[in-house]
Amino acid sequence: MNFINPLGFIAFLSVPIILLMYILKQKFKKHEVSAMLLWNRAVQKSEGHKWRQKLKRNTLMLLQIITAAFTALAITNPFVSSNGEKLDYTFVLDTSFSMAASDESPTRLEKAKEDVLRLIEQAPDGCLFSVVNLNAEPEIVVERTDAKRAASNAVLSVKQTYSGRDEEALVYIINLLQSEEKSNVYVFTDSDVETEFENMAVRIYGKSGENYAVKLVSENGGNILVKVESHGMSNSTVPVAIFGDGVIIDTKDVELRGNGSSADVIFSADVSKYNSITAKILVDDILSEDNSFTYIPPKSNIKRALLVTKGNIFLEKAIMLTEGIELYKKKESSGELSGYDIYIFDGDVPEEMPKDGHIMVINPGESFAYKKGEYDFDDVTISSGIFGENAENLSFSVKAASSLMVPNWAETVLKCKDETLAYAGDENGIKTFVIGFDIHNSDFPLKKEFPILIYNVMNYFSVGGLKTEGELFAGQKAELQLSPKSEKTEIISPSGNVYDIAYYEKIFSDTDEIGVYTISEKSSDGEDKAYFAVNPVTEGESDMEIGKDVSYENEVKTKVKTGKSLKNVFVIAALIILALEWRVKWRGN
Repeated sequence: MNFINPLGFIAFLSVPIILLMYILKQKFKKHEVSAMLLWNRAVQKSEGHKWRQKLKRNTLMLLQIITAAFTALAITNPFVSSNGEKLDYTFVLDTSFSMAASDESPTRLEKAKEDVLRLIEQAPDGCLFSVVNLNAEPEIVVERTDAKRAASNAVLSVKQTYSGRDEEALVYIINLLQSEEKSNVYVFTDSDVETEFENMAVRIYGKSGENYAVKLVSENGGNILVKVESHGMSNSTVPVAIFGDGVIIDTKDVELRGNGSSADVIFSADVSKYNSITAKILVDDILSEDNSFTYIPPKSNIKRALLVTKGNIFLEKAIMLTEGIELYKKKESSGELSGYDIYIFDGDVPEEMPKDGHIMVINPGESFAYKKGEYDFDDVTISSGIFGENAENLSFSVKAASSLMVPNWAETVLKCKDETLAYAGDENGIKTFVIGFDIHNSDFPLKKEFPILIYNVMNYFSVGGLKTEGELFAGQKAELQLSPKSEKTEIISPSGNVYDIAYYEKIFSDTDEIGVYTISEKSSDGEDKAYFAVNPVTEGESDMEIGKDVSYENEVKTKVKTGKSLKNVFVIAALIILALEWRVKWRGN
């Protein structure tokens, strides 16, 4: 016999405690007598104080000791070893958006979880269980545990997502789990699994493939375009409404011509009045979350830029081409430098850089920390990335240029062979762009790419809110672009959860919840708010095409040493003895 919990033997200390209680217990019975005679009898009665006499013929004490012993044995969880077979299960639960459909009660995912819990409960003792969460970022929830409770808790912890699913990542996870021993793979999903695994069974959920979805909302000049799709439906007309910050603006009927059809409907509204625009289909179907789509209208946000230069008409004109830039000029960098979103220093670098805005430096002075030497360069080109967008063919020559040392927080933008002539980066929330030459000593301003590069730099400096353009989908990371002035930044989710964001954070990844998120940036100037929307993934999820079950004939079994637990035997025995003790005591009374 072996014991799973040997520490349970500590419970046997209850046996000497019971004995001690009976030894200390008085056994005298009080009697009234007429006289104090026969002292020998009194002496014999005093023998009752002796512990040996107290423990004689005490049925209750014996029963209590047996009960305590059986209870202690139950706590140690004894088991008897034997040769047997075990099964190794890998349960893959699809939590992608389509599993939220309500054609299974209460949803496809919840029905699948009930089935997995039933399989775990019915599995023989000694089996190993792994649980995998299949969505846009598949993960192992629990790996090869023989504890049924741990496996069941892992299944219960799996939550519905509004994203798609990544089968390529699933292949890697299954191969990792089967690297030591082959397991029986059960996939619980609502669509066909493209990748087949050895010993795989697929359980399909879903009774109806009928569903409407709003695929897209966009806006141009006050015209709001809403794209609606029908899946599994016959010809129908559905009402579609648009809401501004939750208040209905207009409603129109949309005609859809059967399965797979789509239709566009256009609304007119002044979107500048609202932080968010939501289009919603006003009919119920099996997947309600994709009946709406939220769009965040772009806000006009004027940026104050200070240009410190003794005269650079090329640079000034290029900056003015950027919409949303309010340009101020100064001839020298001396005096107070504060209160601007962007600082541009052309040949005049202050001893101490401003801390409340992004910085562009052209032709830095000798004291600039990252400058080295001066050379002539031909065929200067631009690196790929956000600065090279629409300027990929840039090539120019320059005289007396500095070859720059690139700090570890920056990357090269302009280069000639292995030399860096311009770099950009973000240091502690302040974006910096450095050009190591006087643009008057080059033909750079004469190139059509020059104003494009300056435009890209100004957009790079755009402060506040979300850098990622367009709306996000569930699980997609939001790229933040926060203001250097911000003293406290928070992101508030649609349900009201508040996330504190550090100034150096560039990515926000907690986007599993669908709805409108608020970015709050607080500084001495007050509070600035920006918004972004997270919508459910409809591509490949809203079509509701139901797959087919896949089964296999033989389960993989492994010869192992198994055991039969005796815990319940000792628990039942203790209860029987306890009942017998109560019966004896009742009859004695």
